[in-house]
Amino acid sequence: MNWARLRLSVGTGWVMPVWRRGTPLAIASAFAVIATACAPADEIVDSSKGDSSALGSLPAAPATSCSLSDQRLPTATDLPGITFALRTDPTRTSLLMKNTGELTAIVIPAGEGTTRLETAPYANPEDAASTLALEAIVKSGVSTQLPGMPAGVPLDQVFVVPPGWAVCALTDQLGVPPRTQYLRDKVSSAKYFAAQQLASQLIISRVTPQRVKTSRALVSCVEGSASMLETYQDQQHLDLYSSIIGTGTNCRAAYKGLLGNDEQAASKVESRAMQWLAKSPKLLKTTKFVVAIAHR
Repeated sequence: MNWARLRLSVGTGWVMPVWRRGTPLAIASAFAVIATACAPADEIVDSSKGDSSALGSLPAAPATSCSLSDQRLPTATDLPGITFALRTDPTRTSLLMKNTGELTAIVIPAGEGTTRLETAPYANPEDAASTLALEAIVKSGVSTQLPGMPAGVPLDQVFVVPPGWAVCALTDQLGVPPRTQYLRDKVSSAKYFAAQQLASQLIISRVTPQRVKTSRALVSCVEGSASMLETYQDQQHLDLYSSIIGTGTNCRAAYKGLLGNDEQAASKVESRAMQWLAKSPKLLKTTKFVVAIAHR
């Protein structure tokens, strides 16, 4: 695994590109939606800049990040559980995609090589539990057996985007808007919820974020999530999470070790995590591959 090229920034809330031993990850269900910043001028809301259709006022160079992408585009709501708030800039060469839905998406570029994806730390969560959860997903790898991932996607261009996280799409050519494909991922959704709640409860139990990060506890729990979903696809909501983090699981042994093998402390972490997981959004099955554009 080439960690030198994996852009991780704990505490800054970067979206994590997914790698696994030199192969692009065919992550989750078979769904993709093309999102583009090429919306008609009358669909863009930017009260501070006036009429964005005045071509003479456009900058001469394409955007280099999405930090100035403040012009709203119509929200992408093609899939239940996935909602992307979309923003662009006056050049229309950036597309900030923030997941304001309830479940996790996987985002890759579209547009025949004209679009590239980058992290968007200025638009992401900064809490340790969320960052540790996403990092654990990256470290664990994701199944490549599910259909829907186009061939030839660069390894550093596959992004896991849980609820509250964002990704930035850019093009280097004026007049060529960024285009992305995204899909809803049941496995990544379960992984993120389980890891996030366990990380939160471990931190509350005075296990430092750095100690959680350097251990393999959350990675073990994330791997258990994938295994349980593959084996028991129709398992009920709470039964699934109990089979991931409960007594007798590798996950339980891993986080119990972080607690000094204190059974009482481990039981408390499990109980509190399960209480929160009971309130988490219902996991939805993967969807078929569909195509749409962000503006309608």
